[in-house]
Amino acid sequence: MITLSSARQAVAATCRTRGSCTLVAWDPYSGQVQWTRRTVGSAVFAAPCGQQRGWKVPGLPGQDACRPLTFVADGRIEVLGQGEQRLHGRRVDLPPGEVAQVYTTTHRTLVVTAPHGPACRVRVAAYDTVEQAPAPVWQRDFVWEQPQAAVRDGCRRDPAIPLLMGFRLTLPDAEGALIGDDYDGEFRLRLRPGEYPVAHEGRVLAYRAGRGFRDPDPAKPDDAALRPAQLPPDAEPLGNGIWYVPGAARGGTVIAVDVHGEITWRRTVGGPPFFLGPDRLVHADGPHLTALRAER
Repeated sequence: MITLSSARQAVAATCRTRGSCTLVAWDPYSGQVQWTRRTVGSAVFAAPCGQQRGWKVPGLPGQDACRPLTFVADGRIEVLGQGEQRLHGRRVDLPPGEVAQVYTTTHRTLVVTAPHGPACRVRVAAYDTVEQAPAPVWQRDFVWEQPQAAVRDGCRRDPAIPLLMGFRLTLPDAEGALIGDDYDGEFRLRLRPGEYPVAHEGRVLAYRAGRGFRDPDPAKPDDAALRPAQLPPDAEPLGNGIWYVPGAARGGTVIAVDVHGEITWRRTVGGPPFFLGPDRLVHADGPHLTALRAER
């Protein structure tokens, strides 16, 4: 495995099967070795920058999120931050069993054990990326079952399928895949047995072979609940707290509403506005187009 930790440092990791790993960092321009690190036992790496499936930068289709180089070895979580020149490690209370997968998010390092026993039981533990406490912030046990995978080592699993989909953490439990938040470990959605999660346009859909897709979370935030009483009935929500009231001809009014339902500003426009990207509102202003940065 080779990855860049900065413009001036590349890292190669070479591992023996179920044995030690050797990491070598060097200057990619001069070829000079900067440091080496050898683990006593095996190491499990989170996918480095540019090689992590399933996690994309919002608003930038096709671009992978660059995460710090992170791996678990010798009872420690080791991290090489973006632009840093040295590894930073800390000893943690790892879950019992063999570590099979490691994921990194903005606030958590997720450690997943390999399914074991005839029940294919698994534990996932989440560690804070800032606080150096050895104990996990949260843990969860589940029974590994992926309907879309072939049987591997006695369990229906495919380790190449990412557990992170967008900003959702998905756990392939036999009673129904769990969908939740990696930050606090709350899983408020459970798919039906036999369904598996599929990422689609920023959402996670449930898919079952032969039956197609369904949205497991039909209860979306209701814009009507935030509609200020002073808005007319024909006001249309555009998102990000922005409403559009059609007027005469092609004109109309853009109205901004804060999180408390109070109107903060309004502007007359020459045509229906639209969002360009996640937060840039574009509208006609006479013969010109004007872009506003929408903030709530």
